[in-house]
Amino acid sequence: MRRFLIGIAIVAIAATVLPGTGSIASASASPSAGWVVGCGFSHRSMDDPIVSPGMAGMAHSHDFFGNQTTSADSTLTSLLGRPTTCSLGDDAAAYWAPTLYVHGGAVTPSKASIYYRTQVEGSAVRPFPSGLKMIAGDSHATGPQPIDMVYYNCHAGPDQHHDATPYDCGSDTVDAHVRFPQCWDGINLDSPDHKSHMAYPTSSHGTRVCPSSHPVVLPRLIIRISWPISSGDGVTLASGAAYTLHGDFFNAWNEGTLGKLTQDCINAGIDCGKQSGGATSPPPSPTPSPSPSPSSSPSPSPSSSPSPSPSPSPTPDPGNLVANPRFEGGTGGWAASRKTNLSLTLHGLGKGDAVRLRYLGRPGGRCSLTDRPNTVATTAAGLYRASIWVRGAQGGGQVRLLLVERDSGGRVAVSASKIRLAGRWKEIIVRHGVSEPGISSLSLMVIQPNANKGTCFLADDAAIVLDAA
Repeated sequence: MRRFLIGIAIVAIAATVLPGTGSIASASASPSAGWVVGCGFSHRSMDDPIVSPGMAGMAHSHDFFGNQTTSADSTLTSLLGRPTTCSLGDDAAAYWAPTLYVHGGAVTPSKASIYYRTQVEGSAVRPFPSGLKMIAGDSHATGPQPIDMVYYNCHAGPDQHHDATPYDCGSDTVDAHVRFPQCWDGINLDSPDHKSHMAYPTSSHGTRVCPSSHPVVLPRLIIRISWPISSGDGVTLASGAAYTLHGDFFNAWNEGTLGKLTQDCINAGIDCGKQSGGATSPPPSPTPSPSPSPSSSPSPSPSSSPSPSPSPSPTPDPGNLVANPRFEGGTGGWAASRKTNLSLTLHGLGKGDAVRLRYLGRPGGRCSLTDRPNTVATTAAGLYRASIWVRGAQGGGQVRLLLVERDSGGRVAVSASKIRLAGRWKEIIVRHGVSEPGISSLSLMVIQPNANKGTCFLADDAAIVLDAA
């Protein structure tokens, strides 16, 4: 068990002294004080660096957010300063939760929102210590868990009640919330059961306080995961029933940024809103410790992934209408076909991010990527040019790029182009003259027919450009 040595008394740790004032900053416990970080889906694997460190493929399937290098071999050193899917570059923490399935098919999360708040009255909140590990919720639950720890609800309403399992959200989508304990024992970064070093606040005379056994007040962490599903019909988790919801957190924040946000937002009683921006310092130099690819997964084997090769540098298209063309920070705005997993990989053009499509169905199925919602919701008159770079993993396969024009009655016209995949990056281009300007929409699709199980292709640097009439 790793221990965090404190050089001063625990009681003293629980207070924060403001530089130059000598006064203690106490949190107001305002429910909205704090900040939010948006984190896109990073990758999926059967790894768990907290419960099963060093044992790749020995956990149930997890969906990872934030740090893109998280694997069974992750350590604080390997995580610090690494690329993240979060909106704030200094948040290199690792967040993960069990994979959600609908009738046995894995569903890729739309996004995760990470909230940093407090419930504890009258006590200064300290930033998480580097390397802290936490688990909230019970993967072995045999029935509904307490709603104040984990729950499901609808993303925007109108029904916003909290439930132990997903319910019918109508035209809305399903969210899950995992609330982590806020009180730390001040000594241990982890514990044998991965929970005993942390505790939830208790209520005393109507006020929430940390117990004497865990006197150090840390931020209240809440992970909110959104999926593109509208009900609990057929929903299970990799850990079992929907009520086995749980989440994990491995802190690898930039210490200076985390400390400043804790002081200026939570302790100041201010809602600082969603945080975004690049990292304030470059990543550390590579160390001998393993730093696996974020797409590590027990199936397919690593040999099925295309090996890195010199890549052309992407050239930005002026007037590109695609909001997330290079998948830098997530897969937002994109979706995969059924039985196809969408994840990020570091083997993109110019050594940046790219998206990896992994087909999980029977051989001969379709593996496809599409923009969702459509990049072009309402067409203009003229000629549209779409392009995307692709790289193959299944030698000799063919991929097609389509621009599909639709109106309220259905498909109006389709323009397509195709190339044969290779182990190097190749650009595919298609042009489409609009049939119903001002009425129709355009959908971009990249399709590999007759796909085999495993990685179909990688894609990067998508573009849609209008040449006006």
